[in-house]
Amino acid sequence: DIGPSPNGKALDSDSSIFKVRILVGQLKASEFSEAFLLYRKVLRTYLYNKKRSDKELYVCDIGGKGMFSFDTKVRYSELNEERIVRPEAIVNYLQDCTTFHSDSLGADVDFYKLEKKAWVLNSWQIELKRQIKAGEEIRVCTWPYDFSGAYGHRNFIIKDSKDCDIIQANTLWVFTDLTTGRPVKLTDEITRFYKLEEKLDMNYMDRKVKIPEGIEGVELEKIPVRKYFIDSNGHVNNGKYIGCAEEYIPDGFKVERIRAEYKRAAKYGDTFYPVVYRQDGENGASHVWVSLNDENSKPYAMVQFDIYK
Repeated sequence: DIGPSPNGKALDSDSSIFKVRILVGQLKASEFSEAFLLYRKVLRTYLYNKKRSDKELYVCDIGGKGMFSFDTKVRYSELNEERIVRPEAIVNYLQDCTTFHSDSLGADVDFYKLEKKAWVLNSWQIELKRQIKAGEEIRVCTWPYDFSGAYGHRNFIIKDSKDCDIIQANTLWVFTDLTTGRPVKLTDEITRFYKLEEKLDMNYMDRKVKIPEGIEGVELEKIPVRKYFIDSNGHVNNGKYIGCAEEYIPDGFKVERIRAEYKRAAKYGDTFYPVVYRQDGENGASHVWVSLNDENSKPYAMVQFDIYK
């Protein structure tokens, strides 16, 4: 219950916690867990919005409460030599939006660590309607549209200052037990944090990235996994796989689609042995596949770029 105290003064987080402790003391043991999760969600959402002084992050009211967005400006550090946003930076916009969304609902990284669970990304499909350019003001939006078994499905859009879609994307996430590393069936205690929205109208592709038969790969120089690849889960961050793979986009080409399938997590001390495949199409269009393998040729991740001149 976040609200005025009996003396009419606003409650801070400490007095709120004290008030809830009194309430919890009146609950049966079977009701405690549910009450605690609900309180945590309400308190975190309250404090998140209260501390939002930079006005960059906000809960977006377009499309309903299940959608979250944040506004940002394209930074110079996110650009390639042609002054357009690199694929890794696009992925970072999207995965950061996911994190901000969960944080705003009280289901942040600390919450999941207490539960010894995590959302593990299985696949990306990112469609670029045009390139994002230096200095653009953009809005990144996300929402979940389905939960099934251990799987969560989430859409994204990036809009420009005229409210036109620049990027549409689809992702598949796997709810995972951090102790066993295996998928775990979702429960109401997790899914109730999120409000489902309508599935985005886009051309959905298979989550698996497959290389057409008959295309010969080229083995290239190995890539050691550096410390700055690693995120708070102790694994290589999702965006770093894309960053490693974009090295093999030919000069003079632009990306119109990014697909990725994550097969297993790489850690500090591992090494990527990239194998690159290319297929040229009509009108200057091409496809590049990058398999980031271990020393035994087993892939950590498969990345596909559809490119054009």
